[in-house]
Amino acid sequence: MPVTSALIIEPRNHVTLDWVIDNVSKTLPDVPIHFHHGLKNEKLAHAISRVYPKVQLHNMGVENLSIGEYSNYMTQSSLYENLPEGHTIVFQTDSAFCNPEAEDNIERLNELCEYDYVGAPWKFWTNQGVGGNGGFSLRNTKTMTRLGQILEERTSATDIECENSSERTNCTAEGSSNPDKSCVTTCRKIAAKKRHPEDLKISKLCQNDPDCALPTLLEAAEFQNQHEDFTAATTDSEVVKEPVSGRRCLKTKRLDTIGFHKPEKVCHRLQACPSLEDFPWRKRGNMTDSELQMKIAELEKNIFEK
Repeated sequence: MPVTSALIIEPRNHVTLDWVIDNVSKTLPDVPIHFHHGLKNEKLAHAISRVYPKVQLHNMGVENLSIGEYSNYMTQSSLYENLPEGHTIVFQTDSAFCNPEAEDNIERLNELCEYDYVGAPWKFWTNQGVGGNGGFSLRNTKTMTRLGQILEERTSATDIECENSSERTNCTAEGSSNPDKSCVTTCRKIAAKKRHPEDLKISKLCQNDPDCALPTLLEAAEFQNQHEDFTAATTDSEVVKEPVSGRRCLKTKRLDTIGFHKPEKVCHRLQACPSLEDFPWRKRGNMTDSELQMKIAELEKNIFEK
């Protein structure tokens, strides 16, 4: 199925938030953008939604998310169940489409919709595929719901048996309810798995799932060629050296990738990506109170002018 939604999870008053939503809105004008916001950026979220009618707000009821909390949120089956059936574009405050004006954006995305998960390839990717970065990614919502349910089943049973203990123990956020060394170690391993980046967890599940399809290495790189230090030996693909740093980047047939993530990555210099020039990537993190007031006033002005 084609791209039927876009998704961003962001509880901060981030300086680039309205910019990336504008970028996705221009690229996919008929697609709803599901914006999961927090308590602290609720005013900004509502101002953005008034400018962009396709933005649908979902209040997470939190002030912020740690990396682990974000990963757990992104693997919830209910997150994808509540999206339209089809494929969703997941994006963040440091990712966007390279050229919203390109006439073939939707066509290229729809061609990739034969796959269940498409992200920027990691440097340990092989031509058989191992998944990729989730910061800008294309995901089949039905498949993500199913994989999320698998992860939930694996991590919900926190009442465990320990190697050297006759009593069952419970793993909590604070650790193990049983001081036995084997219990403490087991609980730490369970907690570490819950903190794993969501894209790594989903990629591994998809790789080992016969009903989950991944793209080829170069298809993923033409979607987004983010990472560097690929070697021909590991990829069986041509590499090209980035002229300034000398890092080895994948050589693809098309230089106009569909999107980008983390604009400071050196391989982006080899891409035809107009949005990189416009992206306010030197401005990072939360806005100050005065910046936030100015931003909301700017958005309100845009509403009035429309």
